[in-house]
Amino acid sequence: IGTACTELIIRMARARHWAPSTVAKSFSEVAAALRSLSLYSNLTVSIDLRQETVFDDARRQAQRLAQRIPARRINPMSAESFSTLLRRTTEPVLRAFLVLAWFGAARLGDLRQVSAHQIEFLDNNRVAIRYTRGKGALFRGPYTATFAVAEEPLWRWLRTFVIANTPAESSSEMSRHLF
Repeated sequence: IGTACTELIIRMARARHWAPSTVAKSFSEVAAALRSLSLYSNLTVSIDLRQETVFDDARRQAQRLAQRIPARRINPMSAESFSTLLRRTTEPVLRAFLVLAWFGAARLGDLRQVSAHQIEFLDNNRVAIRYTRGKGALFRGPYTATFAVAEEPLWRWLRTFVIANTPAESSSEMSRHLF
């Protein structure tokens, strides 16, 4: 079973172009899952892949490689690049998404799961977004992020867009995602 698990992880890593850290993480997750079999299945025994030489050697090699290769640095977008991108974006939904993501420093996956009812417009060009889904909410529970949109005309446009796309309270689409 150790050889089969090793082959599966390596095959998936090649097909999906995983980083070394992802490969190492996968080895650890598979080992932990099989070690905990008795907790979530009707089996009374667990499988310790650390006892399997092929699997354990591959796991250790993946961990060593992950430690040696530096993490990829992602260069943040400059304010000038953002302004250019925003000027060139004519699609209102994408434009609103970009504004909320930029000024709110939002996780894109979390922002995609926000409904219009979770966005509140405050005074002084401020916006509050209530996150109830996504990675951020998963780790810390539902939370609200408040931020300011630097330019008032942009804030007013965003407010008008969100209000126009907010379903009525009685609507069955009330929980529909905005993006």
